Amino acid sequence: MAFSAILKQSMGWFDDQDHTIGELKTILGADAESTMRLTGWQCGYRVRVFSSICTGIIISLIFSWKIGLTALACFPLIMVASVVQACLLRRKYVAESEGLTPPTILEQGLRGITSVQAYNLEPKVSDDYDDALGPESKSKIKQGAIAGLVYGFTQGVVFLSFGIVFYVGTHLLVEVQINFLQFFTALLSIMFGAIGASQVSANFSAQQEGWASVARLLSVMEGPEDDPDDTRSTASTIVDLQGDVSFEHGQFSYPTRPDNMIFYPSPSNNNDGLNLSVKAKESLGLVGRSGSGKSTVLQMVLRFYKLTSGSCNLDGGNNIQNLNIKWLRQQIGYVGQMPTLFTGTVRENIMLGKPEATEEEIATAAKAAHAHGFISFLSNGYETDICTGGGNLSGGQTQRIAIARAIIRNPKIMVLDEATAALDNESEEKVQAALASLQEKHPRTTLVVAHRLLTVKNCTIIAFLGDGGVLEIGTFDELVCKKGDFYKLWKMQGAEDELKAH
Repeated sequence: MAFSAILKQSMGWFDDQDHTIGELKTILGADAESTMRLTGWQCGYRVRVFSSICTGIIISLIFSWKIGLTALACFPLIMVASVVQACLLRRKYVAESEGLTPPTILEQGLRGITSVQAYNLEPKVSDDYDDALGPESKSKIKQGAIAGLVYGFTQGVVFLSFGIVFYVGTHLLVEVQINFLQFFTALLSIMFGAIGASQVSANFSAQQEGWASVARLLSVMEGPEDDPDDTRSTASTIVDLQGDVSFEHGQFSYPTRPDNMIFYPSPSNNNDGLNLSVKAKESLGLVGRSGSGKSTVLQMVLRFYKLTSGSCNLDGGNNIQNLNIKWLRQQIGYVGQMPTLFTGTVRENIMLGKPEATEEEIATAAKAAHAHGFISFLSNGYETDICTGGGNLSGGQTQRIAIARAIIRNPKIMVLDEATAALDNESEEKVQAALASLQEKHPRTTLVVAHRLLTVKNCTIIAFLGDGGVLEIGTFDELVCKKGDFYKLWKMQGAEDELKAH
């Protein structure tokens, strides 16, 4: 349930430093295990101890009601001590759960092992990990000291209660109100019950750790979902979607950086935010300097993020925020800058775009992505197993399989975020030619983000983003003739010489 809840969170939720991969692994791993212990054998253990205490008191009441009542009178003292212990330990465990940095550092070090070794960063990463463990180690020592003191206090209350019961019992025995059999039976019954109570106290640390884990799991499971199941089922769809995409007066900042506006009204540029549109079956190229919001536009079309104000619409006035999110994403083929391949075969990864795809459709999509050739040379062809994250494939091969996965869906809207950046020039040319051919045969709205300006040369329209909105818009030739920001960036890349070479 916790993992399912995490998968439904928005991208902004994952941007939060409290929700890094390392932190989430801790929650889904150690915390889930601790919670299972709490609801598993510990639950049965608590029932057994409670039964032992009740049985001991009942037997003592049967053999000597005065001794039994004395034990019951001492019970509130034990409860108060137990509650104090629970509060102190729970507060300690909850405080300890904040800022679990070691898993994050460990994750970064292992994921970036090539950079760590290339720059001889092993000592630094190791020291950072040790430094991150330092506060946690001190916290554990302090926690152990507090737990020991509180446990000693609770045990002291238990033995004090036992002493009171023993004193009352001996007084009754001296006055011959009970005999030895009644005295020792009642006393031993209470003693075994007290031992049970002390066992509960001794197990408090594990219980409080479990409750702290439950709190962390609930904080994930009860967090606001990006699109709850009830919304997914009741939100609207568009009958016969054409593929028009438009932004009107869009303003946006990332949830974790609310003061850093990406799209905003700019008097110097005479705009009131992001105003941009592309007609159905046409292609829009998005270019601009780093941080201008190129990839952000694509992410908002996919509803990874939503505009702070303004709207993103499909086919005129259909605000995507009012659309069924599952349906919306089924209409879009997406290839990101760093596509992910999942554990399984090449065939299974391509079929993620269309689970019911035929062999012919798979091969056609692979050929369109210029992937069929290298796939055929793999050890088992399309049945070749892919390591986690595509570790046994090159970056370019991974990218082409991801493109095939998007193509096979035959979407109304294709979203390409630096989709050919990892390819060499020859492969990029072939993939671009294949995509262009596919566009002619099956026209669809295409949004392309590219660093290399020649990648978007054949787009119907190109938008140069910056200064909170669109700085320049037009065809490739029109933007070059303007000799504005697009032209400057084009010359900076040396695109003119490259264009002549073609």
